[in-house]
Amino acid sequence: FGFFGSILGVLIALNSKRIYEGQFQIVLEEDRKSLSNLPITLSSQLNTISNLTGIDASNKELKTQIAILKSPSVLMKVFEYVKAKKIADNSKKFERMSFKDWRKKSFNFKLEAGTEVLNLAYRDKDKEIILPVLTKISNIYQNYSGEENSREIERSIDYFEKQISFYKNKIPSSQAELIKY
Repeated sequence: FGFFGSILGVLIALNSKRIYEGQFQIVLEEDRKSLSNLPITLSSQLNTISNLTGIDASNKELKTQIAILKSPSVLMKVFEYVKAKKIADNSKKFERMSFKDWRKKSFNFKLEAGTEVLNLAYRDKDKEIILPVLTKISNIYQNYSGEENSREIERSIDYFEKQISFYKNKIPSSQAELIKY
């Protein structure tokens, strides 16, 4: 029975479809600049509050970045690419697959303990599709991060322009008060 079981196991292993995996790492950057631009007393007060409440702000930021990477706004274009490729290869099973099922079956997101490094692994039975998928994910995430930085810069510019106009309007009244004093 042991011999026949071994033979059967080897035959099943040889006839089963192989699953290939590709992976890469992303260094997730937390928003340290926002705290460093605050006055020292305010920054230290925020750190004290986060320590007292037990909320780890950097951990929350990293989890947010991971959630963004897992989101349909980043991965949907990749899903559509893979779905089109699979349908072109006559994969009937993939026609009915949903985005969530595909993400759950094909991806592994793991944050390395104590670091800001995310290991992303993609699995598929077609080894030719793995490298293009990983490249697409990397490019989309980089573009998304760049867009987020651009929005932050635009918000900062708007804020400073409002401050400039506010103080330009305040200067004449301040000068009048100074002369009056």
